[in-house]
Amino acid sequence: MVEEVGKIFVGGLSWTTTEQSLHEYFQRFGDVAKVQIMRDGVTNRPRGFAFVTFEDPEAVIRVQEHGDRERHILDHKQIDPKPALLQGKGGGLLASRTR
Repeated sequence: MVEEVGKIFVGGLSWTTTEQSLHEYFQRFGDVAKVQIMRDGVTNRPRGFAFVTFEDPEAVIRVQEHGDRERHILDHKQIDPKPALLQGKGGGLLASRTR
């Protein structure tokens, strides 16, 4: 598996978290290029995780360093951002298991 440069997996999201609130939260670490909350294909309800892509890949390091000092809290819930990894043959992205 290969790290997806500049992209993080964000787990543990509140059901009320929006793309806008994710963008605003992660903007403090660097310019956000894209936010995608993953949704159920049938109900369109959020699945509790998202992917955030930064313009500058170094922002992923800043997110991790912040997490080493204090918890990431969004919408009154602790979230779990990790570097995103390309899964390989089948495609798709996964969270890094290295932290």
